[in-house]
Amino acid sequence: HLPRPIDRLDKVKIKEILRLEAGFYPQTQSWEYGELIPYCISGDKNILHNHFVIQYRISQPQDYLFQAKESQKLLSQLADAVVIKVVGAKPVDYLLTTGKREVELEIKDQLQKEIDQLRLGITILSVDTKSVEPPQPVIDAFQDVVNAHEEMVTKIHEAENYRNKLIPQARAEAQRIIEEAKAYKFQKISLAKGTAQRFEKILQRYKRGGIAVRQRIYLN
Repeated sequence: HLPRPIDRLDKVKIKEILRLEAGFYPQTQSWEYGELIPYCISGDKNILHNHFVIQYRISQPQDYLFQAKESQKLLSQLADAVVIKVVGAKPVDYLLTTGKREVELEIKDQLQKEIDQLRLGITILSVDTKSVEPPQPVIDAFQDVVNAHEEMVTKIHEAENYRNKLIPQARAEAQRIIEEAKAYKFQKISLAKGTAQRFEKILQRYKRGGIAVRQRIYLN
């Protein structure tokens, strides 16, 4: 390239992993109507502080340099907008308990779609939750809800484990009873057949011997 002021060389580190913090928490600098807004609203109208760490790298240097005037600033704004959209569609219990990983993946996918539409030349590598919590004045009440949910999940698992243990035992016991019933049935049938055969033999002797056989049976 020609020296300044004719040409300018901008070097972009495409292998470097960069880091961005997004979300709405007490240290944020998001503003609305001149007031600090350090919180986000969940889908069921609860207030939450949320803090995410986004890792990314520059994958298309030409787009990163020339498609937007301040690509990193735009990325930060997009990240906050996506956080609002994703968190605003979820209930608070889901956000505080089982839904954290799903929320991270959804933020990552939606943010990447926004970036690709604007051709910012950035690839999102990961989105990790640093913190998701209610405001300090009500955090104890929310913690009680979380503890209750965790206890419910524990009880369900215990019940499932008990069921999984009890059902095989019941099936084994039922099979044992069936086998015993079959053995008893076979024993009774065999005994009945033996008795019937014995009487048939006596009948044959009776038919051949007449009175003498009848007297012998009587004496026995």
